Amino acid sequence: MQVNRLIKENINTELYDSELKVSMVLPEHISIFWPKVRDLLKKSVKFTYGRYTLDDIYDVLVSGEYQLWVVYEKNEFIAALATTITQYPQRKCVCIHFIGGTELSKWKDKFLFNLRKFARDMKCDGIEATGRPGWIKHIVNQNKAKVRFVTFDLPIHEENA
Repeated sequence: MQVNRLIKENINTELYDSELKVSMVLPEHISIFWPKVRDLLKKSVKFTYGRYTLDDIYDVLVSGEYQLWVVYEKNEFIAALATTITQYPQRKCVCIHFIGGTELSKWKDKFLFNLRKFARDMKCDGIEATGRPGWIKHIVNQNKAKVRFVTFDLPIHEENA
């Protein structure tokens, strides 16, 4: 299968003993992978509350501004994630922006292993994410992460209040 060949030859990936793989897709291959992972990311768009569409995510991935990560097992994609690198005045972080998929407990640790390696390779100081409160039990409680702040939306138009 051509997709597997592209993963093996062109993607920064950490090999594991299992069939489960976590890989970052190069920007020039986004169009090949997008039809296979777009539905996985579709649900995450709902939780941007109008900030992003699927087309917006595709555009930032193709531009190289964001990175596409895929989780696959036996030629089946079970998760897709999008990250970006944010340079703050005093820190540089890999930011997880979009996550979609199934069987989180099966791939989460391998994904975080690869993401930590990527963050170190990119000379980042840490990894951050904004998400729904349910992510606390999956990421924060099990990985020594700390909740640093809360993001809120304050409507400015009466019809949105």
